Amino acid sequence: MRGISCLALLLVTLASRVQSQESDSGVQAVLANGYRFAYVESGSGRSVILVHGALGDYRSWDSLLEAGQPSARLIAYSRRYHAPNPWRPDDPPSSYETSASDLAAIIRALRLDRPVLVGYSWGGGVALQVAIRFPGLVGGLVLAEPVADSMIENPADRTSSAARTRATYAEALAQDPDRQPESAVRTLIEAWRGAGAWSRLSAPEREQLLENAHSIQSSAAPQPALSCAAVGALGIPVLLVGAESSTPRFHDALDGLARCLPATERVTIPSAGHDFPRTHAAEFGTILAHFLRALPD
Repeated sequence: MRGISCLALLLVTLASRVQSQESDSGVQAVLANGYRFAYVESGSGRSVILVHGALGDYRSWDSLLEAGQPSARLIAYSRRYHAPNPWRPDDPPSSYETSASDLAAIIRALRLDRPVLVGYSWGGGVALQVAIRFPGLVGGLVLAEPVADSMIENPADRTSSAARTRATYAEALAQDPDRQPESAVRTLIEAWRGAGAWSRLSAPEREQLLENAHSIQSSAAPQPALSCAAVGALGIPVLLVGAESSTPRFHDALDGLARCLPATERVTIPSAGHDFPRTHAAEFGTILAHFLRALPD
């Protein structure tokens, strides 16, 4: 009974937060793939869709939107089940494939003409899946330290990284995100961003992550295997962005992607960790602006 009451309280709290967030100026909704997705947009010009990572939502991009760069129509949306989107405990977990189909449907519903996708971490894997599975739908791709273990070239490192990913999510799920959301979320944050990362976050940043604790089950979905041939055949401009102080797994994945995309530009942000879209938003925005200016009209 206690577990049911805790879950009911969580749902009531989430519902009230959803209502509050959706009353905020600027939050819109689009129906796509039979689901309602919240999003915000800023600026004008070329359409750029920002795809957040695990435990994130459209607010993950607030720092970038506030930085004022790049000059484009920036659209930040919340993926399926991420706040303030609807979620129920009996909903089936999402996956990379579902998220990719959702994003393709959003592009069509908003009638966007070959937008640029900026995918961060887990969202980088989603953006890459869209570009591969829906050729012609996307005009450019920015992969900001994507989760892409299958692109790691060294077989031992590839196997080790994938095993660590599974173990980390298993540990977080074992802590029961419904009953102990802070413990579960902290496990993931410190695995991806390093020891002590949770304590360095502000109270509002922690609250935002905790609102998405229920999404851990979906984020634990297996990563689709990527092939060098499929990545190399994208045929669109791609930018790879990494952080100097991030964990080796992200560097190794970017190395593998660069090997399959030899003509692709790669940029590393100095003194930054994996959460650089938040901590180094101005630098990241400048990098995006340079990439967008170089794209053909």
